Amino acid sequence: MIWIPSAIPSPLFTESVEKLLWAERHLNALKHNIDQASLLADPAGLAVLSAQLDPESGYHIFRIAQVPDMSELTFGFTHSITDVANPLRAALDKLAWQCACWFANGTPRDVPGVKFPIATSHQEWIKAGRARNQLDPPQCGFIERFQPYHGVAGRADGGTVPYVHPLAFLQDLTNDDKHRNTQPVFLIPNRFHLRKLAIADRIQQVGNIQVPLPDHDFPGIGHPMELGAEVMRARLVDAEPQINDAGRAAPYIALAEGRGAVHTMQRLHRFVHLVLSEFARDFPASLY
Repeated sequence: MIWIPSAIPSPLFTESVEKLLWAERHLNALKHNIDQASLLADPAGLAVLSAQLDPESGYHIFRIAQVPDMSELTFGFTHSITDVANPLRAALDKLAWQCACWFANGTPRDVPGVKFPIATSHQEWIKAGRARNQLDPPQCGFIERFQPYHGVAGRADGGTVPYVHPLAFLQDLTNDDKHRNTQPVFLIPNRFHLRKLAIADRIQQVGNIQVPLPDHDFPGIGHPMELGAEVMRARLVDAEPQINDAGRAAPYIALAEGRGAVHTMQRLHRFVHLVLSEFARDFPASLY
């Protein structure tokens, strides 16, 4: 749902709203595909776990014994991510184009130079003069407010750690010379399917109540799903010291640095939505 604080949308961002809606459709499809991925249903898409008793601690150490072939899924999700990122970037560039056309009262004098500039430093912003100089100063000032070099700037951004500004990340995703963050990575999750293994309870004090909880820990959460990686420690009941096939794990699909794919793309979508909504408020249709 696109929120526009004006009864009549400004002609300067009508096409941008259409691009944002298109990105939203692809984002919903990405979420659905990840939710419905056959990773949980198809054994070939699950990592095999082994477990070995650590005599000193009394815990079984679960590790990745076999990593599934994710090449086909990687290919599909890579394109699904760019299907979301590209129209988001286009929504911003369409806004800049319409603003430049309005400022020029026709076709801008430097058509190839028209774009929504994104700068991670003030020096980069100064160097973006080719784009900036084709915009009306108030509109250019509006765009400058959202630049990555301002950081969070008091906005509830919902960023991840390590922090990266939404526009900087969007630029990286849509930069044909890089594409280093579009490749999905498969991380160790916190949900496992164990092979008829019983986990002992440990008693935990919750207020005045003692609550029995499974005695396990997940030291590998968020780390790449690699052969030999430790994923879980658990105190098992009546288990063999060495278990070659201890269960399965479904990888967690993420982007670079462990950023959840859906959460990250939702975050970019929200930020572009914010830019358009703020533009509609600051430059209402009645001015044009």
